[in-house]
Amino acid sequence: MLRGNTQYQYRAFLITVGFPLGATAVQWFLWPFIKPFSWFIYWPAICLCILCTSFAEGVFAILLASFCAWWFFVPTPLSWIKQSSFSYISLLIFISANVLASHFYNRTKKSRQRSETSLSRVNTTYQQLLESLADGVFVAQDYKFVFFNHAMPTMLGYTSLEFTHISFEKVVAPAYLDLWKLRFEQRIEGEAPERCYEVQFIHKEGHYVWIELRANRTLYFDRMAVLGIVRDISLRKKHQEKLHLADAVFQNTQEGIVITDLQRNIVLSNPAFSTITEYSAEELSGAHLHFLYAQDKNQLAMAEKQQSLDEAGSWQGALWKRRKSGDVYREWVVVSTIRNEQGMPLQYIDISLDISKMKHVETHMEYLAQHDALTDLPNRLLLHSRLNHTLERAKRKNEKCAVMFMDIDKFKVINDTYGHAAGDEVLKIAASRMKARIRDTDTLARLSGDEFVLVLDAINSIEAAAEVAKAIVEALNVPCELADGTIIQTGISIGISIFPDDGTHAAWLLNLADKALYTAKNGGRGMWRFYKNDNTPERSNFRR
Repeated sequence: MLRGNTQYQYRAFLITVGFPLGATAVQWFLWPFIKPFSWFIYWPAICLCILCTSFAEGVFAILLASFCAWWFFVPTPLSWIKQSSFSYISLLIFISANVLASHFYNRTKKSRQRSETSLSRVNTTYQQLLESLADGVFVAQDYKFVFFNHAMPTMLGYTSLEFTHISFEKVVAPAYLDLWKLRFEQRIEGEAPERCYEVQFIHKEGHYVWIELRANRTLYFDRMAVLGIVRDISLRKKHQEKLHLADAVFQNTQEGIVITDLQRNIVLSNPAFSTITEYSAEELSGAHLHFLYAQDKNQLAMAEKQQSLDEAGSWQGALWKRRKSGDVYREWVVVSTIRNEQGMPLQYIDISLDISKMKHVETHMEYLAQHDALTDLPNRLLLHSRLNHTLERAKRKNEKCAVMFMDIDKFKVINDTYGHAAGDEVLKIAASRMKARIRDTDTLARLSGDEFVLVLDAINSIEAAAEVAKAIVEALNVPCELADGTIIQTGISIGISIFPDDGTHAAWLLNLADKALYTAKNGGRGMWRFYKNDNTPERSNFRR
């Protein structure tokens, strides 16, 4: 600071002393050419002093220049007393004019400095305000961002240098780029599109950022531009998506949901709750929840529920309710407490399920678990259960049973040629034809793909098994006509094992029937084969 003051004082001294003395020296050498213009060089010299110094320094320079001109050049030189009154008038004019000029100039300069200081403070305030905003502020021209605050590039992962004059294509998501450019051009041309709308920007790392934009037209360096304020609303969008998902679940779930206040007055209910109770949402709104309960059947459960809500904030159990039609039904109810941010109880939410039809649902689920979805035949699980049951009964009654392992011939070719949908249709037709040729006491099951197993219960002889096998082979040799009119030639190969001749265990009989199936396939397909070992030579008469 001291060094700066010293430099200024030295500079001021050189100007206030040097300019007048320098002017004196110059005029001395030029005097023969400019005589009698005594003040000729001093006027511009003093003007320079006034421009470069303060008022006091300027006055000093004026007085010093006046002294030098008066002493050396005003007639009579080297004398304080002058003969002409005009000399005194010119001295007075020189001093007063330059003093007034210095005064007005320094006054103007101080006023300008105060204005610049005030403007600088305002600019600093505006800059601090811009930089403190969490929202991004930008000015766009020529499809580029030409001005922005710190928050603008930060929300997109860029530095200020990287974001300078970045084009719209690098920032605006492709799905919104055309809309962005259209709105930009409309504002530049003076049209008035919507001032606030939502778009997606591209983060530097590649993911999209939801932005809320407010924009208007402005002048920037004497050219039309767009001034915009953007806000990152990605978090708000996620919350909206969660709310939308929660509402979709609330509206579409099969469980009845009802929200009540702490006095159990209904605030909100979903469509499933209306379906179960037969009351509309308008009828339920504001009503006391307990009007739905069959009070004479719920006394113990209601007491337990209230105690559990008071102690644990939740309860679940079965309650009896009455529909609008008067029907009484049983419902499984889960009640939970909704709390505010301070943990205080705010509302209750009841989720209810009509369990009066649960037995039917359980039966249906059990059926689905034990049957093939495509052909509706028993699956592997039910096959083993029925086969074991059949063998146990045959063992008690000393009867014969047959296990047939069957495989559609060249089914892979059918799938590859006509497609899997056609293959599925062939399987359903085959299952239907096989089922039509067996008894109700027999079990036809689909294991997987094109593999089927048939259990013949209580046959009199192996000839009976051969007759069934023959009927199935003949039925499957008939071409299948699909729904679209396509004709497909099919066939089937069958392997047969006999209880108790070939074995007494279900898994063993299935294994032997599988071996006999491969014998049939190796023999040319479209036929049946009994399992053969050295102890059963008589079965050769029943192989096609």
